[in-house]
Order: sequence, then structure tokens, then C-alpha cells
Amino acid sequence: MFGMDQYVHLCFRNSHPMAYKAEIIDKRIQNVRWLKVSATVLAEPGVLICDGVSNKSGAQPLPPAEIINKLDWEILYGGRLKWKEPQNYERLKIAEKYEVLVPVQVAHKFIKNLNG
Repeated sequence: MFGMDQYVHLCFRNSHPMAYKAEIIDKRIQNVRWLKVSATVLAEPGVLICDGVSNKSGAQPLPPAEIINKLDWEILYGGRLKWKEPQNYERLKIAEKYEVLVPVQVAHKFIKNLNG
């Protein structure tokens, strides 16, 4: 409906609410596999980033240069945050929905853990 089926959807962490729903709740997927993709994929033509689930009504995927400084990097990669603090947990729930959208496919050269 929104054209998001033309993209490979990547997340910044090894967790995403849609993966949890598909594997644990709906049982549509068995054994989710998390690939490590190089950040250099962000420089590829046509790559977009969305600060939420991209197929949600009203979502606005943008080129990396337009959104990268608006993302909550502290919550994504700040390992010393206290997760039990409600404000940090809420920030994490939002950040886990961020998506990188790569047109058509992710080239093998960007995938770091294909062999295990």
C-alpha cells in the first residue's frame, strides 16, 4: 500500500517489534536470524531511514542526511543507560522501531556475518 515492499527493511539493534510479533506472537517465522550490515550501506543510492515503522500510516522515510542527526543515538548505543528508568525504556521502545530502507536488496559486500 505504501510501496515499502520495494525495500529491504533493516533495524539498528538486534531486536524489532515486528520480528518479535512474527516469531513469538504470530509464530509466522521460526528462528529469526540477525544479519550485521555495515553502516556504509547508508551511502548507497536510494537508501532511506524512517524514525518509526515505515509501513505505518503517516511514516516519512527520508534520505540519511536529512534524518541521521534526529535519531536517538544515545539510547541505541549508550550501553550505560539505566533501562529500568521509565523515560529510558520509552525512548528505547521508539528507537527500536527505526528502520533503514535499502532498495531491492542488500549487496553481499555490506553483510558482515554471512558465514556464521
